[in-house]
Parts: sequence; C-alpha cells; structure tokens
Amino acid sequence: MKKVIIILFLLLLPLNIYALSSDYKDVIKNIINEKASEDKVNIYLFYGDGCPHCENELLFLNVIKEKYGDKVEIFKYETWYNDNNLKLMKKAKEYMKEEISGTVPFTIIGEKSFVGYSNSYSEKMEKQIMEYLDIQLLPDSLHPVILGFIFSTI
Repeated sequence: MKKVIIILFLLLLPLNIYALSSDYKDVIKNIINEKASEDKVNIYLFYGDGCPHCENELLFLNVIKEKYGDKVEIFKYETWYNDNNLKLMKKAKEYMKEEISGTVPFTIIGEKSFVGYSNSYSEKMEKQIMEYLDIQLLPDSLHPVILGFIFSTI
C-alpha cells in the first residue's frame, strides 16, 4: 500500500497547480480598455508585422502559452499597420514611463514592461510570469535529496 501511495505521489508530482500571487497587478488593463481576466497573468504585446524581433517574441510567447495554459492570456496589438493599436501602445508606454516611440516589440506583464526582445528577455519574462503565478522552484540540488528520501521509505 505504501508503494502505491508513493508511486501515485510521483506520478502527480509533475502536475503544476498555479495560483496568482497577491503581488500581481494588471496595471495596464484599464488603460487600454481590455476585457482581461482577473484570474490570469495577462501579457500585452505590441508588435510590428514583419519585425524579426517581434516574430521571435511571438514564438516565445507561444511556448509560454503552451507551458502555462489557461493561467496566462496573451493580448496582441499590431502597431505598424494599425493606427489605433499604435495609439494604444503610446498610451501604455506613457503610463509605464517608457520612451514614447514606435519601438517594438513592447511587452507588459503586470507592473513590468519590456522594450525590444532578445533571448535574455525570455528568461526575465518567464521569471516574472512565474513570480506572478506564485511558482516556487526547488533548487536542482534538492531533487536528488527528495527522491532519495522517497525511495528510502519504499
């Protein structure tokens, strides 16, 4: 019976259950009048169609959506060919105290904004998302200790 419980525990271990942190504030939702969910991390991306950095960020955000599922919502605003979205971006940049320009991509996650995109931003953005989802990662050095403890009880 003990083995069955431990095996069930190990099978369920990879499942992720996320809850929004009390630190999460969607500061831009009301600025751009978006009907964003209250129980998700909302990501606002302003991009230009044909911008290679924007394309890379879009690929990254697809991975984020796949990884965190319905706990994140991504709102995309194309700004090079849509004047209304460009105005929204400028309004958002002003609110976030960023330089008012047409520079894309421009991303807002909670109270944090990111201008431009590079691979180093991926790590920062995901870390921010994880903090807002209240995900605590165990250091890799603890994984063998925990598994050793579990298997020693079998």
